[in-house]
Amino acid sequence: MLAKLDGAKEGAGTALDNTVVVTANDMEDGASHYIGRIPFVLIGSCGGFFKTGQFVKYSKTPHNRLLVSLLNAMDVQVDTFGAPGYGGALTELHA
Repeated sequence: MLAKLDGAKEGAGTALDNTVVVTANDMEDGASHYIGRIPFVLIGSCGGFFKTGQFVKYSKTPHNRLLVSLLNAMDVQVDTFGAPGYGGALTELHA
């Protein structure tokens, strides 16, 4: 799927350039249901919104902040997602 998106011309770039594909696991360890270190992978820059080619490791950062950044990338301007205490965007991911 990613190769096809990357091979499809769209404007000055490709469909992948204008997309963000998010893949994740709902918990780090299924046996213990541990959710402390959930891995997320973002592929594509969503029209240049996200920096690409980086690995970022967070500690004790709620994934709600990633969801805020994803919404902002798609022009949905919000400051929180879910509980207000977990608000804010992950601006270091932004281009």
